[in-house]
Order: sequence, then C-alpha cells, then structure tokens
Amino acid sequence: MGSAEANIARWQSQFSGPGGKPVTPTVQHFKVQGMPVTVAELSGTYARSLGVGPPAPPTPDQTLLAAVVETPRGNLTLELHGPRATVAANRASFLAMVRGIR
Repeated sequence: MGSAEANIARWQSQFSGPGGKPVTPTVQHFKVQGMPVTVAELSGTYARSLGVGPPAPPTPDQTLLAAVVETPRGNLTLELHGPRATVAANRASFLAMVRGIR
C-alpha cells in the first residue's frame, strides 16, 4: 500500500472540506515495539472508491483515522472510517489497538 506519506496523500485526495476545499490531515508519529507508526486523521466529505467500478458518492461529515505501522515484513495499514461522531467515540480504542501491536 506504499509509504505512510503516499497513503496520506491518497487519503487527503479523497476528502474535501466546505466549498470543496482541500482538507489538511492531522498527523502524529510514535513507535510501538521499536516500529515507526504514523497516524493520520482527516474529516470532511469523503469520496472513497474501492476496487473496480464507479466511485462511491461523496458522503459528508465523515472521518478517517488511519495508522501505518512499519513492520520488519512491510507496512501494516489499519483504518477506521465512518460518521464523525462514530469515529470520535471509538478513537481511543483504535489507538489502544495500534499501541498494542506486537
């Protein structure tokens, strides 16, 4: 899935803010078991496409919380996305899961 930076750029291209303006991600870096972790969070209107076929219609008031863990075997990407309130309610649990990776 590429580097953390490449993933963040792709995720950022899938979000728009009011008036269609670009969304700036919140990014944090830390280590888990000596492995670098990058966590990005974006909120706004989400237009994610999956696989083949037409893209999904844009959905307003969405959040993506994603972590890229650089493991010795390659990058592991974890994502939590959905309505802003749902992601906010599960943010701490998601980050606990990421910090618990071994």
